[in-house]
Amino acid sequence: MVTPSQPSVPPPGRRVLFGLVVLLLVGCAPGYTVPEAPSPDQIPALETRVAENPGDVAAHVALGAAYREDGRLPQARSTLTRAVELEPEYAPGVLFLGLTLEELEEWDEAAERYRALLDSGAGSSDLRAEVERRLPLIERRRLQAAVRTSLAREAELADEAPEPNTVAVFPFHFVGEDPDYAPLGRAMAEMLVTDLGRVGRVTVVGRLRVQVLLDEMALAEEGRVDPATAVRSGRILGAGRVVQGQLDGDADRLGLRAAVVTSPMDDLADDLPELTDDDALERFYELQARLALGVHQALGIQLTVAEEEMLADQPTQNLQAILAWGRGLEAEDRGDFALAVEHYQSAVDFDGGFDAPREGADRAGGLADSEQVSTTDLSGRAWEEVSVDATAESPGAGPADPFEGLDALVPTSIERDAAVELLGSEGVSGGISRTLIEIIIRRP
Repeated sequence: MVTPSQPSVPPPGRRVLFGLVVLLLVGCAPGYTVPEAPSPDQIPALETRVAENPGDVAAHVALGAAYREDGRLPQARSTLTRAVELEPEYAPGVLFLGLTLEELEEWDEAAERYRALLDSGAGSSDLRAEVERRLPLIERRRLQAAVRTSLAREAELADEAPEPNTVAVFPFHFVGEDPDYAPLGRAMAEMLVTDLGRVGRVTVVGRLRVQVLLDEMALAEEGRVDPATAVRSGRILGAGRVVQGQLDGDADRLGLRAAVVTSPMDDLADDLPELTDDDALERFYELQARLALGVHQALGIQLTVAEEEMLADQPTQNLQAILAWGRGLEAEDRGDFALAVEHYQSAVDFDGGFDAPREGADRAGGLADSEQVSTTDLSGRAWEEVSVDATAESPGAGPADPFEGLDALVPTSIERDAAVELLGSEGVSGGISRTLIEIIIRRP
């Protein structure tokens, strides 16, 4: 008998959320004070400054930040876009623009701006790491928005044939009496997604996109959907075929039923040809490998001997690691990223060679960190750390010339007297004004 358990280890240390650090240093002059973020009250003065100095990057960034503070997001976007056009690699401008686009829920462009910041190498390494950790959260929100858009366009999509070579795999529903084994359904589906990707004969819809659709359609808790609903879901996802299934069993034995639903279908009968199998619970990985072979056959894919051997080579044979990984997948799909990290770490503790939960911990950890800081918090930190005064010159203006005015102290060639200079009697001749420049070189 095999019973699910978790190692008695303390929860993993949470990654320290790096604060946004210095974005741009323009010198270390004594007495430097960090400028305050511009307030809406400063908007008229900043608008005047931008009008008088249209090439002033700092003025555009300050004005855009002030617009954001005032809730004028379209104006903030326009002003910050201009700042980035003036100086594409000026990190504060790119960061503020990305944050504004997030608040406008323009996820694609926000991600594009953040990636441009990463590619440019602008800003500090800690800043780039923070932006990189934020990208998965934006991708998650982008997918949610895309699925909602597809649902809103469902009537239009009904006339479009989904891609026949695209496959969506639904989470497998566990119908056994012991809920401790329910995570095996999520693990079974995700392992199948991985196997389909490894063979590479079809395009697989990502787990997150499938889960978002199930959540939006309120199907996540209903388990196995009927064929008509599967066809509808596949059409919205752009998938010509949907794999769905269920697991049943206990601590001794596990049964599997799965089906590949194709869209469009002439007959949506409930008695679709199914893949059925069962095995001892501790041989779950063998059951999953046979499922992968069966699904490829149902998709009409003739595997080579090398591909069959690849599918037989499973990433882990440790049932406890698979259970912990499944718990992590469930928690991540619910949006509980901190708990997902704990479960993923438990899976790694059970089997250190199991890469999927290690990748999951990295992914969920980044999402957990990103959720701790709002766009408002990020913009506030960014302005505190960037050493650009909204009332000062543009960052391209450069420091003042330390030799400015020195020419006035140096006599011209007309005023210079070679004889006097040779005698060393500068500034002593009667009635003629001379300037004495004394250069003293002290010993070290």
